[in-house]
Amino acid sequence: MNFSKGALAASAVFAMCCFAAGARGQTSPVSVELAAPTCQTSLYDPRMPSRQMPTPQANEAGVTVSEFICKATATGRTYMQFHSGPDVVVGVHVESVRIALGLNVNEWVEYSAGAKVFSHEDGHALIAEHFYSRSDQIAQAIGQHLIGTDFFGSGPDAEAAANDALNVAAREVTQQYMGRVRNPSELVQNLYDRITAHGVNPIEEVDAIEMALHEMGKL
Repeated sequence: MNFSKGALAASAVFAMCCFAAGARGQTSPVSVELAAPTCQTSLYDPRMPSRQMPTPQANEAGVTVSEFICKATATGRTYMQFHSGPDVVVGVHVESVRIALGLNVNEWVEYSAGAKVFSHEDGHALIAEHFYSRSDQIAQAIGQHLIGTDFFGSGPDAEAAANDALNVAAREVTQQYMGRVRNPSELVQNLYDRITAHGVNPIEEVDAIEMALHEMGKL
């Protein structure tokens, strides 16, 4: 069983912005930092499960949480501003985007579970890592598409309004990233669980992953 987490659940954490007059001295308007994925396995007693883990479904001895992280920072140039009531409204032309990516996988397995359960949960981790492995290319394309795009924001002064506009741009990056990386991963995770009957069916995990990826390609 797998739970997927990401920026859409906490955009205030994963979408950040800053205001800058321009992007001087940069070799590229888009940069992507891909951190190495982390994977941790923890044992638990079903009679006293950890409060940090989600609740497994009935008759399941393991659960995996895949957390996709996308932190985006946009900078740009204000090209227009006007007052709307007490607020200042500005238009910002995006000139650079910085994106930091990460993946944290936590496997929770009953201390008395057999090897098959461990292998099944490892399969969930492999699926998340599969989608994460090419996520820098996806993030690069998303960021590049935003360069030159105009966003509007409002606030008590011009700087606050510009930050508001750039925050919208940063959230756009994280939302598109989750839609193209985390969401497909979650779909394959669900197909994998269906094919394996949550680890009960006698099928090799690698074969089940391949089947799930193939089935996703037909949807």
